[in-house]
Amino acid sequence: MANHEDARAELHRKFEGIVLGGGLWPARPNARPDLRQPPRKEPKVYELRMDIRGSQPPIWRGVVAWSDMSLADLHHVIQVIFDWSNAHRWRFSLGRDPFDRSSQVFLCPEDAEDREPSEADSPEAHDVRIDEVLQFRGDVLHYVYDYADSWDIRIMLLQVRQESLGLEHPLIITGGRAAPPEDCGGLRTAEELAGIVPKPEFFDSTRLNEELVAAFQPPLDMLGVPIRLVELGIMLGTSDEAPDHGQRISRLIQDPRVMELWEFESSIAGISWFLDRAAEGGIPLTASGYIKPDEVVAACQAVPRVRKHRGKHNREVNEPEVLRLREALQRVGLLRKVGSRLVLTGAGRAAQGDAESLRRHLIERVIPVSEGFEQDATMLFLLHAATTRWGTVDGHRIARVLSKMGYRAGDREVWAKEVYSIPVVRLLGNVAEATQLRSGLGDGFPVSQTASMLAREILLQSGFGPED
Repeated sequence: MANHEDARAELHRKFEGIVLGGGLWPARPNARPDLRQPPRKEPKVYELRMDIRGSQPPIWRGVVAWSDMSLADLHHVIQVIFDWSNAHRWRFSLGRDPFDRSSQVFLCPEDAEDREPSEADSPEAHDVRIDEVLQFRGDVLHYVYDYADSWDIRIMLLQVRQESLGLEHPLIITGGRAAPPEDCGGLRTAEELAGIVPKPEFFDSTRLNEELVAAFQPPLDMLGVPIRLVELGIMLGTSDEAPDHGQRISRLIQDPRVMELWEFESSIAGISWFLDRAAEGGIPLTASGYIKPDEVVAACQAVPRVRKHRGKHNREVNEPEVLRLREALQRVGLLRKVGSRLVLTGAGRAAQGDAESLRRHLIERVIPVSEGFEQDATMLFLLHAATTRWGTVDGHRIARVLSKMGYRAGDREVWAKEVYSIPVVRLLGNVAEATQLRSGLGDGFPVSQTASMLAREILLQSGFGPED
């Protein structure tokens, strides 16, 4: 009897709850948990992996970004790297997926305007930093975009880097497969995407990084480090060369030196000799394409790196400093061969007798346009020249870095001689007065203070010019 009465009492209580608007079941608490951590005192560079959940094979991106970036900015990064257009609502969550009531959610502006009761205390994404939700290797953050197609992305912290790497904006460093297009109905598998994506196995990281640069461009009055230098530092990972690379990028940015035009003008005697001589009807060449011996004698007296020449009947092939400087000037588009003479190009005519035009041309043309060994070796040599402490550049160290990046000379690792053979070495090596080149301490390739400042200008101001 007692059990019957208890059952009736419980039924009566539930009925009253319905009549009074309380519902059959106890109301769920409105507040969601707060799972955030205090932000880092000093921001770090984070390496993140982002995977579209359910994609087969995986569609993912590897990204580096500063830990003090807001989640709203991280949303914009995701939109760029997955080729989406920010046309739908989105949110982040800690714990479980963004619509699980046990998760803490971070809202987009539209969701913040019409919150559900359980989201009353949920912060907006622009008020939360990445390092409040990701702090340790393996930490996971969830993101969903377009609640209809439901692009659910799992974001994992892979590594907290100890060096800044000169990073100014987020970058893609790796990844796999093209992203599904906007509003395609949530297609994720290779078979589903094959009919609507031309090359589902390919994504263009170079183009996407250019879009990231455009989206997160620093103020115009700030000097920027070339993206490739940052990428090279990332490629070094945790190798023993990584700390030195990161420190050099920091010194590059912080260096207060400014090269005066008169300093440059007083240090280009060797380059000016070629331009001035070519302006006088051209420099005559032998049938084999070398400068004639009489011209070699005159060049040896002007080129700073020539310590002594072998006599008045010497050939250019026996004076490597003259030969390599001449070839470097051809490579950067200041000289060219016409018949049996070496003459000025249009850029050479503009630079002849005009130190500022020559300086601008070198800034724009020294770094090769084409990607590959010479471009990477040039940037590394410029970085080491711009940040040298002793007036020398260690070609052996640069060779080790290039080898760690996977470059090879035949069946062996890169040696210093391959580094010293690139055109920028002879160009910078001859931006000096002869006495300046004797001031370098220790082993390595000597560079003058003027050449060091020019190297910094090339890295921070260069726009890659067109190839001839």
